[in-house]
Amino acid sequence: MEKKEINIDKIKPFIKWVGGKGQTIEKIFENFPNTISDYYEPFVGGGAILIELLKRLFKKQILLEGSIYINDVNNDLINVYKMIKNNVKYLLIELDKIEKNYTKAPSINYPKRHIFSIDLNEPIENVITKGKQYLYFYYRTKYNNINITNEEKAILFIFLNKAGFRGLYRVGKNGFNVPFGNYDKIQFYEKNNLLALNLLFNKYNVIFSSCDYNEIFINSFKSNTFVYLDPPYYPVKNSSFVNYEKNGFNTNEHLKLLELCKHLDTKKVKFLQSNSFCEFNKNSYSQFNIETIVSKRRINSINPKQIDSELLISN
Repeated sequence: MEKKEINIDKIKPFIKWVGGKGQTIEKIFENFPNTISDYYEPFVGGGAILIELLKRLFKKQILLEGSIYINDVNNDLINVYKMIKNNVKYLLIELDKIEKNYTKAPSINYPKRHIFSIDLNEPIENVITKGKQYLYFYYRTKYNNINITNEEKAILFIFLNKAGFRGLYRVGKNGFNVPFGNYDKIQFYEKNNLLALNLLFNKYNVIFSSCDYNEIFINSFKSNTFVYLDPPYYPVKNSSFVNYEKNGFNTNEHLKLLELCKHLDTKKVKFLQSNSFCEFNKNSYSQFNIETIVSKRRINSINPKQIDSELLISN
């Protein structure tokens, strides 16, 4: 894809993700510097901030002098980013096949709590005849199979994100366990969007990793290093959906994150953190700048139209 073919303003995240930043991007970027040496994002999630940064770099609204380090503890999610960067053509071919399979599959209403007996050796043509819901559980079972390749995992990750219930990502002892979303028609991907992301990831040589968020930082920081932190939010109430991984992100992790922010501050590294509006955060980060903003949470297991206040914390 040539530079002139990119409609930069139309580039967007390729998956649905809890905590997406579509509603608050402008407020967040008001706190970004105009010049960045190295950029770190330890909790990339659906990539809204990364993608907006790349768009602004492309339009020369922000100047990058160093590297972009992108991380998430979810290895399967990072695997998808890497495939978009390194093997997008194969990804597009296989997503086209899987979208056609879903479109061909009829909508069959199975009884509630129906137990699906999945045989991964069954020809896909037979699977399709059993309906969209059966096809979803077939692909979900395949995704949880330890013997599939990273390429297959990436393709199925996108399928499950679009066909599963409200784009949730949830794992248990038996693997990914989000129920079927029961959608009749789904656009699993946008070709030009993925090609544009491939170009931007390579143009700016985005470095992807999957590890604990503390591990992505190199030993020394350059002047004008900037860190954006978007962790699983501290729960406002016990029912808040904040855990994407089976090990969760508990209070101890939030205290570790606070220590990281203090460490960055002592190193004169500028950071910006998004987090929930709650007493824990307001008290813990009282030494830093705190701004309250309003956002609409698009993906929420109870009320997707819910309006929330959240905090932007910076030094």
